[in-house]
Amino acid sequence: ACHEENCDFMIILCPSCKELMRANEQERHNERECPEKTLNCKYCKEPFLLKNIKAHDEICPKYPLICEGCAKKKIPRGKYVDHIKFCSKFKAPCRFHLVGCDTSVEKEKIHDHERQCSYEHLNMLLHFIMGIKVSLESLQPQSLEAASHKLQELHQSLWELELQMSQLVGGGGLAPSVQGAYAPTLAPSFTPLPSGVEAALVLQLQSEKAKVVELSRRCQELELKVSTFENIVSVLNREMERSCTFVEAYNRQDRLDQNKIEILNNKVTSALQLASR
Repeated sequence: ACHEENCDFMIILCPSCKELMRANEQERHNERECPEKTLNCKYCKEPFLLKNIKAHDEICPKYPLICEGCAKKKIPRGKYVDHIKFCSKFKAPCRFHLVGCDTSVEKEKIHDHERQCSYEHLNMLLHFIMGIKVSLESLQPQSLEAASHKLQELHQSLWELELQMSQLVGGGGLAPSVQGAYAPTLAPSFTPLPSGVEAALVLQLQSEKAKVVELSRRCQELELKVSTFENIVSVLNREMERSCTFVEAYNRQDRLDQNKIEILNNKVTSALQLASR
């Protein structure tokens, strides 16, 4: 019995994780392996379980990161976003990525990229605007008018069905939802419809209501798309004007540089001719 109490090979149970192990492995298990062991993060000092160490490293606000641009090390995760905002070596998408440019450029070189690829950017912008124009043409007012007319027809059909339902359930009176300016005068007497017809009318009424709701939703979506596309076209027009101005200024500066080069070449030629004499 005394040996069994002190036997290194006796199987015991970890009170935290309930794992079975030999007695001589308990110390190592408690220090290094037990998933329920509580640790303190060496960066933020917050406690976590050993089994959650990877998950904690993914969210630790002080976990050190390396900048992909300037390769600076030990940037706390909480300050990483602020660092890359001002890091001139960090690569960011070109401002024309919305229209098709898939180049990522270091922030300090973004203006050089835009100047060198101005023709390609304008060509992408043109194709993008033409695509929006085609989309807008498919959303002409005639489409909205047709949808509104269909909506009115569905409202009229819905009103007629509710009128028939009011005769079934109200002894000839109108349902509250259809009383008003459009409600005609009903005859003082009516013939109740069979229960099967009543059920069919109820189903038809529900179907028409669903159609009205769906068509109303689609009309709202179309109006929202038209408004969105108009805003996009307005922004792109301004960007096009700015790009054209930039290209024009660049071409003008290029012509001035060419003139200067030609003048310098003439001076060099004249100097060589004088030297040869």
